[in-house]
Amino acid sequence: MYVHGFQGTSIDRIVARTDLTKGALFNAFPSKLALGYAVVDDVIADMIRAQWVVPLEGAEDPLEVIARSFEAGAVELERMPVHHGCPLNNLAQEMSAIDPGFKERTQRVFDEWIAAFRGALEDGQRQGLVRAEVNAGDTALLLTTLIEGILSLAKNSQEPEALRAGARNIRTVLATLRAP
Repeated sequence: MYVHGFQGTSIDRIVARTDLTKGALFNAFPSKLALGYAVVDDVIADMIRAQWVVPLEGAEDPLEVIARSFEAGAVELERMPVHHGCPLNNLAQEMSAIDPGFKERTQRVFDEWIAAFRGALEDGQRQGLVRAEVNAGDTALLLTTLIEGILSLAKNSQEPEALRAGARNIRTVLATLRAP
């Protein structure tokens, strides 16, 4: 699904990449749609949590954690032979307009990510690290869309420099949020 998209991935292709038979797959997931929902709910949501939510819990400097999380992810993407983008954004772009179940699930993951950023920015304000006048909710949305936009452009260009430029620009944006 990550490489070919949900619609471009056949059950036969999935079975060929696993140790499962079609019967075993359909025993666990009654339909391809149920499998796709489970991928969002269990795999992609956990990936987003591990990269963006958990590192911010109790972070001493949330701005630095956000920058480092992006940089670490960019390094991993650069190691891949082909950069396929963000799995969450890929499925949201492909499926949310045509399937309400995908829309609801991908939005729930985006909402958790944005809420983690908002909470971390608010914590940073309480600690005096983030400027008091920053609207944490709006800025959390901005940071999430900035990250997803960078990943989308890097996927399209297949140029590692897009990820590196993105990392530099994320640091620049985060620096504008820092309290003097």
